[in-house]
Amino acid sequence: MVFQDYALWPHMTASGNVAFAVRRLGLSRSASRTRTMEMLERVGLGELGDRYPNQLSGGEQQRVALARALGSGGRLLLCDEPLSNLDAHLRERIRVEISTLCRESGTTVVYITHDQQEAFALADRVGVMHQGRVLQLDTPETVHRMPKDAFVASFTGLAGSVAGQVVGVGAPPQVEVQSGPFRLQATAPCPLQGSVAVSLLLRPDALSLVDPGHPSLQLRGVVKDVSFRAGGYDHVVDLAGGERLTGVRASQRHERGGNVGLLVEAAGCLAFARHGSDLGHFEPGAEPPPESGTGARL
Repeated sequence: MVFQDYALWPHMTASGNVAFAVRRLGLSRSASRTRTMEMLERVGLGELGDRYPNQLSGGEQQRVALARALGSGGRLLLCDEPLSNLDAHLRERIRVEISTLCRESGTTVVYITHDQQEAFALADRVGVMHQGRVLQLDTPETVHRMPKDAFVASFTGLAGSVAGQVVGVGAPPQVEVQSGPFRLQATAPCPLQGSVAVSLLLRPDALSLVDPGHPSLQLRGVVKDVSFRAGGYDHVVDLAGGERLTGVRASQRHERGGNVGLLVEAAGCLAFARHGSDLGHFEPGAEPPPESGTGARL
């Protein structure tokens, strides 16, 4: 197990902590030392093996704990948010190491995280939990594209939601929804009947910003904020109906206060009934509770 709070033995060095687990494999002393150093090298701590936990940063201690777990040769590994204390560049490196080492050895990993990107990047199967219950357990693609309820859809990443009413039902799971003056093509993970009031939950990657005079725009709003991130711009857009969309990505900057139109892809426009069991465990527009988590099983 890789504990969230490290759980290193303070009287042992980094290499001593790792070697304690490695010795359980019954290797020779020389082979044990080699594997211990190999594990420390894999997590970027080859030069810090002689340091004690109190001489290491939190991120370094977490990497020692990870090396100790991986070095034990176990067939089942439980990771409790093992990358939460790492810098972004280290987090990606160690994520790749976890995936590579476990797949090479055939180890099964139960990986707990609140980071949806981390879960989807690592997992063969993702489970979304709420209040002690698994709401959905499926492939990352299915959880993202066809969430079983509104809570799962929201927890796995939304720009926001708008209200509407079903005005047409196509080949499942396609529906047509009227939202104010606009008609949108949407995906209904749960079957919907005509004239049902729905909430349209919008994925950020389903939204495109266009000129407010665009002939095919499906929503209209005003840019509230804009920030530069990784070669592009993330926009916050307040819609005419008062709803707010966040994380609307564009390659070009749209200035604050400017009017914009939006195009919406049906695959990332998820329709759920606003009343009844189809709404699931989440009221659109609210934030998921902090104790919720995403469990990813490799």
